[in-house]
Amino acid sequence: MIGVAVLGGTGSVGKHVVDSLIKAPWCSKVILVSRRPLPEFSGHAKVEIRIADPLDTMDTSHVSGAQAGVCTVGIGSPRYASKEELMRVDAQIPGIFANKCAQVGVERMTLMTSVGANEASQYSSITGTTAGGGWYSHVKGVAERLFTEVGFKQLTIVRPAALLGSEHTPGIMSYVPNAILPQRFSSANVADIGRAIVTRLERSIQADSIGLQILEGGLGICDL
Repeated sequence: MIGVAVLGGTGSVGKHVVDSLIKAPWCSKVILVSRRPLPEFSGHAKVEIRIADPLDTMDTSHVSGAQAGVCTVGIGSPRYASKEELMRVDAQIPGIFANKCAQVGVERMTLMTSVGANEASQYSSITGTTAGGGWYSHVKGVAERLFTEVGFKQLTIVRPAALLGSEHTPGIMSYVPNAILPQRFSSANVADIGRAIVTRLERSIQADSIGLQILEGGLGICDL
């Protein structure tokens, strides 16, 4: 039985990760790290809510008891964020989570970033902090580096493109067929991505997998 620490459990994808973990017989408890109480999850026997407010104050007590971790945290509407706030929420705080998890013995970690994540990308005044822009891609690349540097036994990085079903994704994206898109830009529903993250974590545990796995695009993540 495995305890799983989750950061970002109330987000578009994260809430489906938590729901899938609650239903998974191999998961003994779900540790939700949050900056506020989460009454929507407090009634579940498997769920432990641990408050770190602000999230920068997270320490090992917030993730103790976990053997695996999932990080899906991110600013919902990055175009309204400052460069500094986007870096803090989408890279620095996840980096703290990764390090605290490693300190309590977590060996398996899943990080959700975004297609195009690349630390070498640069800020552009045209795209600002908008999702898919240079600074956004840079920040996601920083997050990936921070997690990679921790040295988890097994790290899965998922890079979705359009998150269908998210309040932050324009509805018109659901009408763009994946058949005309390269796989890395394929879309998927947030519920399917959340379930796929948990299924892939389960398979990693069963196979005792090691090393880094990077999955891009909705089809790449959800093709099980």
